Amino acid sequence: MYTGMRISEICNLKMVDIDLENRRISVVGKGNIYRRIPLREDVVYMMKEYVEQEREKSKFADSEYLIVTQRSAKMDRTAMLTWFWRLSAELGFRIYPHKFRHTFCTRLIQLGVPILTVSKLVGHSSPQMTARYYVKIGMNEKLHAIHLL
Repeated sequence: MYTGMRISEICNLKMVDIDLENRRISVVGKGNIYRRIPLREDVVYMMKEYVEQEREKSKFADSEYLIVTQRSAKMDRTAMLTWFWRLSAELGFRIYPHKFRHTFCTRLIQLGVPILTVSKLVGHSSPQMTARYYVKIGMNEKLHAIHLL
């Protein structure tokens, strides 16, 4: 939710890609686009907690990947989707990994973050790609624009 990462980027995130001291992660995403994502303090705290407590209990604690499962040294896309499906059933409404990415982009744009910055954060090939998927102009925005004249 606070990184805008794709599911495959999360599954492929390695321990060496994480710099908790400087609060950032390095990601190689779709199209081999490299980016650094700054981390909020609360995300750093949760990651430290996961690594020091949950991950340490795993027989795969020495894995090079951040997220491990009970059966594997690396969380894969199918396992993550299954986990979200089970969580959705438990909660009574549908959630899925890409919804978090979508929310990340939409909220940043709504908060006035420049589209170029959002594009760089999520690893889109261009700001136009970000705008195409996440910039929604409603009637209120159009009405406000007209009243500026």
